[in-house]
Amino acid sequence: MFKVHITNLDNVFILGLGGISGSGKSTLAKILQARIPHSVVINFDNYYKHRPDLSFEQRQIVNYDHPDSLEIDRLLNDLKKLLKGESIQIPVYDFSKHLRTDQTILIEPPRLLIIEGIFTTVISEVRALMDLIIYVDVDIETAVVRRVRRDIIERGRETLQICDQLEATVIPGSKYEIAPSKRNADFIIRGDRPYEKIVEFILKMISNQ
Repeated sequence: MFKVHITNLDNVFILGLGGISGSGKSTLAKILQARIPHSVVINFDNYYKHRPDLSFEQRQIVNYDHPDSLEIDRLLNDLKKLLKGESIQIPVYDFSKHLRTDQTILIEPPRLLIIEGIFTTVISEVRALMDLIIYVDVDIETAVVRRVRRDIIERGRETLQICDQLEATVIPGSKYEIAPSKRNADFIIRGDRPYEKIVEFILKMISNQ
């Protein structure tokens, strides 16, 4: 098994994992975190805007597949603090209510910081802070099946609600905004390959960096 040793402890190495919803970014991030000591994962989803001013019905139809749905300034500030060696408190988002909870997660500066989300390759200010950007590519059909399964099992959503969101924002956003941004990545890898092969490839790239 290939092992990674990040020897420069004075700097945080930032790895970005991008791709459309359902491409396999979150799974890869979790595997990498388990394989690399002193690594932390931050998901773009944690930074969805808190909109208690909207009703639940209104929050359901917000376009969460557009960067405007995120609190980008807070994300950037948090990343810059980690790079300075400061700890941060990141928000926790409740997808069943489309609201932030009262909880936060304490993040200490790690050796490896993994940023994952559909906007990783989209937002230039965030990309500028990354040492390595990888786009996880997968066909839309595979991604949709994974997305439906996740939303039902992990987020407790109704099938009709999932289909409405897929049709209105997820698929259009994936095709016309997220997928074209793959050109901003350093590497493009296939998200339908066995995870172990993908992980070994990424670990070697991190080690080379």
